[in-house]
Amino acid sequence: MGNTLEQMKEQLNEFYKKLDKKQKIKIGVSGLLIIISMALLLTFTSEPEYVTLFSELEPKNVGEITAKLDEMTIPWKNNETGTSILVPKEYKNKAQANLAVAGLPKGNFSYEQMLDNSSITMTNEERKKRFVIAQMNALARTIEEIDGIKKAMVNLTVAEDTNFLMNDQKSKASVFVEVESGKTLSKEQVDGVVMLVSNGVKSLEPENISVVDNRGQVLNKETDGNTFDASTQLGLQQQVKNELQESITQFLATVYGTGNVAVMVNVKLDFDSEITDMKEFAPPYSR
Repeated sequence: MGNTLEQMKEQLNEFYKKLDKKQKIKIGVSGLLIIISMALLLTFTSEPEYVTLFSELEPKNVGEITAKLDEMTIPWKNNETGTSILVPKEYKNKAQANLAVAGLPKGNFSYEQMLDNSSITMTNEERKKRFVIAQMNALARTIEEIDGIKKAMVNLTVAEDTNFLMNDQKSKASVFVEVESGKTLSKEQVDGVVMLVSNGVKSLEPENISVVDNRGQVLNKETDGNTFDASTQLGLQQQVKNELQESITQFLATVYGTGNVAVMVNVKLDFDSEITDMKEFAPPYSR
């Protein structure tokens, strides 16, 4: 066997020596092209490692996410049940970042996914945002278990913890419920929704929670004759806020230029007291 290899080697050397310079260059280039072709073939035919991007998705979410992945030219595939989306490991972070900007997935981010998808490089601010999203979705899923509620969405504005004694920020929540056809929610059920959300979020008082149904009605407004209607209070407060915001923006624009100013106004109106001015007129006294 060894002698055969030696003979083949000698024959190849003799053959190569007889070639002119151009022929040697052609053989070298051909060999290089063959090596490159084989490397490319191995690269494209080898299966990349796929990891789970999202799991337990609703069909609508699956369609929206895969369409977005196609736009980003990121390869993907489903699991056997079609409720999970997998992408190549090297694309996972890019996909999550771009999908988050697009607001996807909607209504399916859980505490488990928050922990599974956390990484060492994630900032505290990112962790807080992911926790709030998971919190909103967990509350919505729980509210949907109440009889008569077909679908629920929860939006939270969680107050930041600060060291300032005069910090007056308060956590707020708005709950949208789609009531099943032909059904109405009782006061006890609405109060249950309010209490559920209040107990589930730190520093969230029941009075800072609004529950609205699919007909646009505020379900947890006070009906006592001595109080204002919640929707009227909200409308008046929003009107004052808009007027102040516009006035301040116009004033600052004269100094810094139009388009160079961003103003945010927080208005809190006191509806708990009223001033009554009464004048009495009596007939003139006659003897």
